[in-house]
Amino acid sequence: MFRILFGQFKPAVLFIAAVVSLGTASVAHANKAETCYNFLAAQDYPRAASEAKMLLKIKGLAREDERSVQNCLGLAYSATGRFRDALPALLRVEALSNSTEGLAGVYMMLGMTYQKIGDLNRAELYAQRAVMSYKKLDDKSGESVSLLSLAELVKIRGDTDRALVLYRESLDLAPNEEGKPTALNNIALIHIQRRELVEAVKLLREAIDISRRQSNGHVVAMCQLTLGAALREQGDFAGAEQELTAGLNAVQLIGDRGREALAYRYLGELRFRQDRLAEAKNLTQKAIEISRVNGTMDVLAVQNLDFFNKQ
Repeated sequence: MFRILFGQFKPAVLFIAAVVSLGTASVAHANKAETCYNFLAAQDYPRAASEAKMLLKIKGLAREDERSVQNCLGLAYSATGRFRDALPALLRVEALSNSTEGLAGVYMMLGMTYQKIGDLNRAELYAQRAVMSYKKLDDKSGESVSLLSLAELVKIRGDTDRALVLYRESLDLAPNEEGKPTALNNIALIHIQRRELVEAVKLLREAIDISRRQSNGHVVAMCQLTLGAALREQGDFAGAEQELTAGLNAVQLIGDRGREALAYRYLGELRFRQDRLAEAKNLTQKAIEISRVNGTMDVLAVQNLDFFNKQ
């Protein structure tokens, strides 16, 4: 029963990967939103969101300036797990976009966001639109990232074989290793579910090495959390503790509340395996509370807590 309950993992697409793919309109009109995008690039998401909200109070903001600011706001919210807050900003970006290039990026973001809030039909519609748009633009980088989102949806619907095909297509399209760590992370998640733990750990260590070379601490943290879960399933509790704690500290520093909740769930599962039930309950409760604040719900954390309470 334990493996059924705790052997499920959620794939991830790092939302900040979409910044480059949102179209040159955002960059060209960054005069108003430049500070916001600078905070975004520095992975200081709370300050990016604050800057964007301040800019949106300006009266008479030009159409393209508003689009750029709304873009930045949607990305900042998404990167910190506030998907319901991100949705209105991203829908406004869609309304203000008038080119295939501009629409491609927001289609991708809307697909990711709808998936995170549980609207899989809209998520798939936008993910397919994003893939088609990037194909039309012959933008390999954007197509690679949008395929990650589509693969996640396919996996959620239960077709892991097809998801693996899409993840590998994404890897083949990724230029200069861009987006590769996220694809490796998500492929590893499938290997964990299939109990192919040696292969999962190998892919995750590769993903972390690439992310460190790219100086992308957010992706490093994401992969560390997945690696911690894989090591836990291997029975390497000390290694799992190290990776999960490092990942938790990093996402807390970055302000990614969504992955903070995930880290607490993973740590709760580790504590259960270590026969530390009271700590397992407390950590899982933290995961649930953070998810609620974010306007989402970690169903697996709720199931875990119910299971713990019956022990």
